[in-house]
Amino acid sequence: MLDGATLTGASFEHATLSNARFIDANLQEVSFRNASIPDTTFGMCNLKGSVFDEANLSGSDLTEAILDEASFQDANLESIVLQSQNAKGLDFTDANLSGGNLRDVRLDAARFSGARLVETRFDRADISDAVITDAKASGAASSTRTLNGSRSIRPSSSAPISRAHRCTGRCSNRHASEGEPSSMRLTPKRT
Repeated sequence: MLDGATLTGASFEHATLSNARFIDANLQEVSFRNASIPDTTFGMCNLKGSVFDEANLSGSDLTEAILDEASFQDANLESIVLQSQNAKGLDFTDANLSGGNLRDVRLDAARFSGARLVETRFDRADISDAVITDAKASGAASSTRTLNGSRSIRPSSSAPISRAHRCTGRCSNRHASEGEPSSMRLTPKRT
């Protein structure tokens, strides 16, 4: 347990910390690059500017952590819990967020390029300013709840997601004619 610890700028690169617990710790600009830290709790931690590139955080809980400008490039974030967030500039490029719980998040300017989003939950999430290109989801999106007034996704078969787009209700995409409310959609990439 490292509850309340101050480890600003520390390096946990290549570390193995299974089932670790950090509560209300200051881990600003800490490097967890290539670390194996599955099932770890980072509740209410300051992780601003921290790097988790190529790390294994599967099953970890980052509820209410401060994550502005944190990087999760190519990280294993399967079944991660990332609830109740207001974060800016998160980078999930090529990360695996399959089965993740991103409920009640607001992720301004987040990048999901090439991310794997199979069965990822975005209930009551606002990712309207996110960059989502070549993300891999499972097929046709089925709705769960709302994503800033729009549909969120729970994919079911392999199909890349190309981008988020805003629709006005006059949109030529199929969802506009199916009675769904108009606003932002995650749309399957047409091949």
